[in-house]
Formats: sequence, structure tokens, C-alpha cells
Amino acid sequence: MIEIKCPHCGAIGQIIVPPIGQIVVGPCPRCQELVALFEGRVFPLDKEIMIYGSSQEKREHVLSPLTEFLRGQVEELIPEARELESRLEEREKPKTGTKRYKPSVRNRKAGKISKEEIEDFLRIDLPLLAKKTYFEERFGRLIEENQDDKKT
Repeated sequence: MIEIKCPHCGAIGQIIVPPIGQIVVGPCPRCQELVALFEGRVFPLDKEIMIYGSSQEKREHVLSPLTEFLRGQVEELIPEARELESRLEEREKPKTGTKRYKPSVRNRKAGKISKEEIEDFLRIDLPLLAKKTYFEERFGRLIEENQDDKKT
């Protein structure tokens, strides 16, 4: 289950996570306005266009916010040359007075964590970690092993 917020009225509800890449269109239970759900993002739709518009108008209406969303994702993945150069220059500048931390585990092949992955973790995984059985299933052995190591 994921929590979604209606972009029309702000109502918050839950829905079963649709398969990756699937677009779900439906009405808000409170205001009855239409929304599109794609990859955990909710986009407002105009009910008049979706009901009375031509097939072409409906396609363009749904494609417009999805295209903007995907454009932003691609821009983040492949920035403009100037932006990339600027980022590299910032990395090369020595930072004074800041302590640098090294990650305890580093997979050099892994990409950066996306904003969506962080939002999914905060919305889905973090609340699950608060449940004792879920936490113990994932980390119980690690904690027990660490405690056993400390005793020896």
C-alpha cells in the first residue's frame, strides 16, 4: 500500500502499489476529480477532457504531466554540459571546516539514490521498520550476531 494525496483537494488515501510502469486513472474518493498515478506520483486530470474530449485530447492531456515528469527524471540523469561542469568544479573545491565521512559499505557500481527511492523509503519502508516483526525479520540476526561478537 502507498499513501497518495489528491492534487485537487488534498485528500489523502491509500492504494495498492500498481505494477512498475503502469498508469492508473481514477477519481478521488472525496472530490471525485480525476487523477493519474504513475511510479508513485499523482497527477491532476481534467474530468471534462477525460469524459468529453476526443481520443487525441485525452492522450495529450494524460501525456503532458507524464512527459514533464519523465523529462525531469532524464535531466537529472543526464544534465546539461554546463551543469555537469559546474557540479564537477564544486566537487573539486576543497571544503574548509567540514568533516568528510566515508561510507561503511561502498558499491562503486551502484548509482545515486533517486528522490523517488528516498520518498518510497520514507513512505513505505521506514514505517515498516517500526513494526517489530518486520524489523526482526530483516535485522534480528545482525543484532544478535553483533551482541554475540561483543561477548567474545
